[in-house]
Amino acid sequence: MPEKNKSLAPGLGIFLELVRFENSLFAGFSVLLSGVLSGDLTGWQPEYLKGFFVIVCLAMGVFAVNDYYDRGIDRANKRYDRPLVRGDLSGKTAFRIGLCFLLTSALLSFTLAFRAMVFVLLSIPVFFLYSHSLKKYFLLKNIIAAYGFSFVIIFGSMLSDTEVEPLILFFAAITFIVGLAFEIMIDIADVPGDRSFGVRTVAVCSSGGSAAKLSAALYAGIVLLDPLPFFVNMDPRLYRDWLFLVLVLIPVLSYLFLCRVLLRDQSAKKVLELRKKTLTVMQLGSLAYLTGVLL
Repeated sequence: MPEKNKSLAPGLGIFLELVRFENSLFAGFSVLLSGVLSGDLTGWQPEYLKGFFVIVCLAMGVFAVNDYYDRGIDRANKRYDRPLVRGDLSGKTAFRIGLCFLLTSALLSFTLAFRAMVFVLLSIPVFFLYSHSLKKYFLLKNIIAAYGFSFVIIFGSMLSDTEVEPLILFFAAITFIVGLAFEIMIDIADVPGDRSFGVRTVAVCSSGGSAAKLSAALYAGIVLLDPLPFFVNMDPRLYRDWLFLVLVLIPVLSYLFLCRVLLRDQSAKKVLELRKKTLTVMQLGSLAYLTGVLL
């Protein structure tokens, strides 16, 4: 699709697509979730509002910068859901938007506790370099992206004290595993563009089937780990909590369904469908933990 009508000032809809606004908001709410799971967020605490905006700005900046560096790959993969591929705005505009939000996130982090500020300031260059060049290295692309999933959980526990609670470490670990499985899975849909631009993913270096099997194995690990706080007393709010167990079985069974579908069909269309469904399942898992600690 040829690039047309590149805009220096994108409309609101195009802007929200560029920065993946819904995903960025979910990242921000994950900070609040972390505060509740850790027991640190118990009322009106301004540091969590500031932390929310730090992460939302960081996520929006990362998405915009990533779209800028991925515009060639996305064109090769015919990703017309991307504004740059459709030609709705220029790459330069997208890059400037991304840098603006990354800078805003960095500046806002100076209002936080020192440990949380340092965590953000050290992570921003990692996320930028991920988009710029690190994603070309085998598995490093997936590991850094998965780190982004767990980063917000650890960050949320740093906002009011220096302790990282056992439940937070556990939840960050399973979030990392889910993120790794998710990233390996969605790479299957991007093989043509990744191969053309030298991005070495599991699907490129081996096959879509191999990537699907590895992703499914990681999802299967989550099936075993997700209910663990019910059986192991890492947090008394979830230990032997039958409501939590019932709720967490919903994402557990959903992951089994995702594995079954993924192992049967690794077409780009199906993987992109599973991408949306997996994001929903992640949110259901977060909701199960949140409800378990609150009720």
